[in-house]
Amino acid sequence: TKVTEIQSIRIAWRCKHCGESGSSLSLSEFCQCGEPLEVVKEFLEPSGFAVDFYDSPHNDVSKQTFIPVQNPWINAEGEWVPFPNPKLGAFRQTTHGHVFHHSSGALGHGYAICLACGRAEEMVEKNGQICIPDKIKSHSRLRYSKKDDLCPGSHEPWKIKTGLMLGHEEFSDVIELQIKTEDGIWLRNPIAAKSISVALRDALAECLGVQVSELGCEIKKSKSSDGNSTLSILIYDHFSAGYASSANKYIKMMFEKARERLITCPNSCDSACPQCLLDYDQRFSAESLDRHKALEILTEQWLKQLSLPSELKHFGDLSEIETLSLCETIWRSSKPASSHTRLFVSGSPDEWDIATSPLRNFA
Repeated sequence: TKVTEIQSIRIAWRCKHCGESGSSLSLSEFCQCGEPLEVVKEFLEPSGFAVDFYDSPHNDVSKQTFIPVQNPWINAEGEWVPFPNPKLGAFRQTTHGHVFHHSSGALGHGYAICLACGRAEEMVEKNGQICIPDKIKSHSRLRYSKKDDLCPGSHEPWKIKTGLMLGHEEFSDVIELQIKTEDGIWLRNPIAAKSISVALRDALAECLGVQVSELGCEIKKSKSSDGNSTLSILIYDHFSAGYASSANKYIKMMFEKARERLITCPNSCDSACPQCLLDYDQRFSAESLDRHKALEILTEQWLKQLSLPSELKHFGDLSEIETLSLCETIWRSSKPASSHTRLFVSGSPDEWDIATSPLRNFA
């Protein structure tokens, strides 16, 4: 019995200007920031994998092809919230972040996939041109008992989809952080940023009391709120358990524990080792890790400046920055056990138009 499956082919896009990424069913030429999209690729989300009936398995490692690991595209949404000291950066978090895992093959040109039978072969390069591999121009059906039975896709070229990535997208909890140095310069060193991302990921897992394997970390080029180029640090859940989206409670503690991990390496290594930064998730990023580069950013003075500045301590030394939105804060503070919730505003009365604000009805 023939079974026809709907192929999940979508378009993945990433903006080189602001760092946003996502997927859609239709092609868009411009990002939300208004800049033209330069990275737009079609991808197939496979429902499974199979091999030809007549392929012979072997254990000859010399014949194996290594497929390079490609870092996932991660996108967070939401309002930016300043660090306890706004001069050092900001963060945003979401429970609906977009994580896109993908592979473009050993050569990076994608795959040619027969939509009739599902056979896939990697695109090849000949004389500087990317071409369809000969193996798929005339092929037998992938799952069929007769070896000489040609697939309809062999004589119907429109059934061969070329240049496809293999991909999988998921929605998970994500926190995105953008950091400034002591001198007020946005972080742009990829080695320092990657090392800080691993240290912060480990620190967040320690704060929450969960296994490090529950969280992933990555960096990407992005734009800051003031329009400058920077590198964003992203920490995300592998299983959408709500860990990354609750990191706002531990921002200062995360940086303190991260710096402590970077300083106190038991092996006193020159860059990175399994005792400080290297783990299974970072096995392909060893050359991009250096705890000393990270410590050049997270200095002792930087950590001291992370505390709330004195001019913002409106309620004395016990003042703390609020990392949730105003409405969320009011809702959380107005618990059944609370008899009163007081809102303190600053500035002149002309700056507060309470009559037209949705805050009045919410309060």
